Amino acid sequence: MKIGIVITHPTQFDVPIFKLGHEFIEVIYTDRKRVTNIYDPEIKQTVKWGDKNLEGYKFDIIPEKEASKWLYRKFKSAQYDLVITNGYANKYYILSIVLGKFFALKNAIRVDSVLYNNKSGAKRIYKQLVYFFLKIFIDHFFVVGTLSKNHLLKYGIKDEKISNYGYISDNDFFSTSLEVPSEQKKELKEVLGISPASKVVLCISKHNEREAPFDTLQAFEKLHDNTLHLLLIGDGPLHQKLIDMAGSLNIKNISFAGYIKFTDLPIYYSISDVFIHDSHDEPWGVSVQEAIACALPVITSDKVGASFDLILEGKNGYVFKAGDVEGLVEKMKLSLVMDKALLAQTNLAILDQWNYKNTLENIVAAVS
Repeated sequence: MKIGIVITHPTQFDVPIFKLGHEFIEVIYTDRKRVTNIYDPEIKQTVKWGDKNLEGYKFDIIPEKEASKWLYRKFKSAQYDLVITNGYANKYYILSIVLGKFFALKNAIRVDSVLYNNKSGAKRIYKQLVYFFLKIFIDHFFVVGTLSKNHLLKYGIKDEKISNYGYISDNDFFSTSLEVPSEQKKELKEVLGISPASKVVLCISKHNEREAPFDTLQAFEKLHDNTLHLLLIGDGPLHQKLIDMAGSLNIKNISFAGYIKFTDLPIYYSISDVFIHDSHDEPWGVSVQEAIACALPVITSDKVGASFDLILEGKNGYVFKAGDVEGLVEKMKLSLVMDKALLAQTNLAILDQWNYKNTLENIVAAVS
């Protein structure tokens, strides 16, 4: 068995799957510049996900010169049993889909689109045209979660052609947050200006139009609870606007940690008591699973795709309507008094379903 995966660049949630399936997975990266220096245009800086994203599995990088010829020869000689293209948003993705069909290979695509992204009539028509052609070229569709599956069903993709290949977090890595020594937690709180006795409300997001936690800022101010401290991790074009809003709301118990490298996140989760992701447009939301692996209760807006698969209302978290600040205030109050035993039991059950092993099994099953 041989599976080819065409994707722009390595990510912290894809590479572990490549490593787990290293005996039969071969990765083709399409963006040479982003393979080693991963520039995120949404936060306008280079992000660092660790130094081992190119170890432990087979990969090629499409050359800058004669890229199309190289990809043609690759598909002709590789004899893939399955080719998975990570979307259709760039020319090499489209070429890979066409070549897979041309060489009679089994073609698959991964989709993270959701229905609430199709607000305009023009976009809905565009999607109809896209899926008209994809149904001709694609044999199997992978989705990141339930909302993406509903999106495909809406556009006429048959249920039996759909399975999960999500943006999976490293449960084992993030669960190390449970083992952080109390002295290290105390030191980090001191650095961040957090009182040792304070309960910490954590937000990790890009500070841009899609994800900036403005709802959380307003809700935190309305709580009027001096025992709580708000910790915001992230950066982006709206970072200063968030700082300015915190000042105008006269929020005292707040820390802006800026961008934190992925490999350093567990200790920040370890000092936290509640995690919030209040995005108004997030097809999935990897940080939701990270927080669950760190044994935290999670609150998300209803525009975070992961909430539909990973959060069981009242058991391991809550979902509020995006933009409903009063609703978020109530969910924050409830999350602080959750049943700890039920929370732990529910989080473990969720993680037992959402992991690399199950995801790799779904990929292999699509071959047959």
